[in-house]
Amino acid sequence: MNNQENKLRAYTFNKPERIPVRYSISIASWYNYDTRDLEKLVLKHKSLFPNYIEGSIDKNNLPFLPYHIKDVEYTDSWGCVWKTGQFGITGAVVKHSLDNWDKLKTFIPPDPNHRNGWLEIDWNNIEKNISLQKEKNEFVSVGLRHGYLFLTLSYIRGFENLIFDMHDEVPELEKLIDVLESFNSKVVDKFLSLNPDMVDFPEDLGSQKSLLLSPKMFKQYIKPVYRRLMKPVKDSKKLVHMHVDGYVMDIIDDLIECGVDVINPQDLVNGIDDIQKHIKGRMAINLDIDRQNVTVFGSKKDIDDLIKEEVMKLGSSKGGLSLVYGLYPGTPLKNAEAVMAAMEKYSLYYS
Repeated sequence: MNNQENKLRAYTFNKPERIPVRYSISIASWYNYDTRDLEKLVLKHKSLFPNYIEGSIDKNNLPFLPYHIKDVEYTDSWGCVWKTGQFGITGAVVKHSLDNWDKLKTFIPPDPNHRNGWLEIDWNNIEKNISLQKEKNEFVSVGLRHGYLFLTLSYIRGFENLIFDMHDEVPELEKLIDVLESFNSKVVDKFLSLNPDMVDFPEDLGSQKSLLLSPKMFKQYIKPVYRRLMKPVKDSKKLVHMHVDGYVMDIIDDLIECGVDVINPQDLVNGIDDIQKHIKGRMAINLDIDRQNVTVFGSKKDIDDLIKEEVMKLGSSKGGLSLVYGLYPGTPLKNAEAVMAAMEKYSLYYS
């Protein structure tokens, strides 16, 4: 069973051979760790990094995105100015493009034919890459810019301004939401024309312990747009994936109603038991393994126990579970490898 079929089976509860796993090493990690030490781990765990070529990472020539360059301001497609204090890590908006509603009169949205929300986009190159993936029987996942709706609204207006706009039901906000929906709708249509397996709608909606906006505000302003943007994907019989950091258990039913097939929640922030109770069997779970506590400060056994618990509670021979881990600076390399070993070990637990 090839990678594409196994993932499709896992995401559709159709008895995959193994639990799909993905270990993502951030550019910030290649920059901050000793490249040789990190590469040794990658080469030792080839099943997680089958396409890695030894010596391909040059620490002095890392492919930083424009908004990942330390202490250099970057203006995104929506006119928001960003700045980061660490190479390879997305920073924060230091200037909001619509901090005053008077600016709405002259506000010009980006062209989805040439911009993706962050920077310029080459659709011809994307089409070529997807064709290569299909030739290799790889699972093809495409996606909107991270924070494509709610977070982009907060970048444009400023978080506090946005929450007050929602509370006060400011009419200009509806106009701005319409602009973002139109932009994102065109991007979705372009992606669907390339016949992917799955479309990702990445948007962080939660903090450590609660939503970033009230459930009422979510239902009034965000949910209807989600539903409309996801509908063409559902109609095309493609999978809808949603990456969503932070605590989101209060709107799980809403996300299901919007059309989400696969959700990518943080494990410990939402609670393994609550994920089991409220999500398992209703949506496929692409579980984001903790990178704040256990994998940073725990022992090898703690890490193994965590991933084993997650597979035991959230996995099934029918499928519905995949695992993803993102390595970032601050995690000891021995712990980074412990995650690799546990992911390899438990990906075969239900085979």
